[in-house]
Amino acid sequence: MRKTFLIGVTALAIAGGGFFAVTSMNKPAAASDTVPVPTAVLAGNAVVAEARVIPARSAALSLVQGGVVAEVLVKDGETAKAGALLARLDNAEQQARLARAEAQLKNAEAQ
Repeated sequence: MRKTFLIGVTALAIAGGGFFAVTSMNKPAAASDTVPVPTAVLAGNAVVAEARVIPARSAALSLVQGGVVAEVLVKDGETAKAGALLARLDNAEQQARLARAEAQLKNAEAQ
């Protein structure tokens, strides 16, 4: 009885291993980190190709308030010190709100 049991377990293990081997060979290879490179196309005297630019370094900026950049105060590649003013935002909307608030204050004081 014990001999029959061991033969059955061994046969089951061999069959399971064979099944695993056959099914794993038919699976496609895992995707790698590489990206397929599109081929370049000749257009007259120019070469047309697609590309993606990835910065070597980047920095996250945090602004108290969002808005439209009115002026950039640093040049490309220039080193800036911590806390330095890098850009100015367009404050036309804030100036208009301030003018309205001042006008409302004058009206309230006049009454």
